[in-house]
Amino acid sequence: MTSSKITDTVETELRAIERRVFEDVWISTARARVLGALAAGLAATAVALRVTGDVSAGATRNGHWISLVAIALFTLAASVSAFALVRRRFRWCCLATCASALATVDGAGAFWWHHTAHTASWVPAALGTLCAVALTATWLGVCLAPLNSSQPDMRAAGTGG
Repeated sequence: MTSSKITDTVETELRAIERRVFEDVWISTARARVLGALAAGLAATAVALRVTGDVSAGATRNGHWISLVAIALFTLAASVSAFALVRRRFRWCCLATCASALATVDGAGAFWWHHTAHTASWVPAALGTLCAVALTATWLGVCLAPLNSSQPDMRAAGTGG
């Protein structure tokens, strides 16, 4: 192997390591517990919304299609959040933020519809919306963490270089 090939291989490996390190997201244990609890709460809310709502085969004719969308988005946000907690990669955390934000918007719409239609499903829709709002805010805190606090165990405070 020539010297230039070895140099290219080393540079390629170093770039791959750099990408992997910058892609890693540090999530504290307390924040991970909060995210896990919110994701579980959102999944439970999706089940409760399904059980309490009149989401049957003819539900779209009665206007309950928003419940179906809310159930799907609550489940998606909870699933992506759980996956992002396991993977701890920046792109998955951003996806969890977006899915939670979409679930928040649709949950608010489902709450409004169920509350004005006087159905029993407004309570789970309200709880799901609150869980989705909290999940969105917590994921935003993870995604928008400053670089200096993103990897506290790798970055020594006060070092000059």
